[in-house]
Amino acid sequence: MLTPMFLSVGSTTATVKRYGQGSYLHGRWVDGAETTFTIKANIQPHTVKNIRDTTPEGNKSKKAIKVFTTTTLRMTQEGTALQNGDKILWHSELYEVSELYTYEMGVLNHTMVIAIRDEVNG
Repeated sequence: MLTPMFLSVGSTTATVKRYGQGSYLHGRWVDGAETTFTIKANIQPHTVKNIRDTTPEGNKSKKAIKVFTTTTLRMTQEGTALQNGDKILWHSELYEVSELYTYEMGVLNHTMVIAIRDEVNG
């Protein structure tokens, strides 16, 4: 498989926090077990005007980044899965995966992520 162009130019490493399946305990959310790992990625600032129209209005005023990587990341899962999305540590701030696009073309497979700054934990 070929190396995607974005990893050939200007790639860096970033730490990702991943949470296992969570649950509600006495009506309060409890995160699943936390693990951390590093990814190789191209990370760029993301302008607010490019955030999808379905993003909650409160998120449109927050800092965001766009991440290109060959590592599969996770978004928040609702319903029976009940897990928080991955969080990316970038410049000492946590960004939660908000949008995720996986491209599987067989040659330059990669994932593009839009991550919004987590102002509560970051």
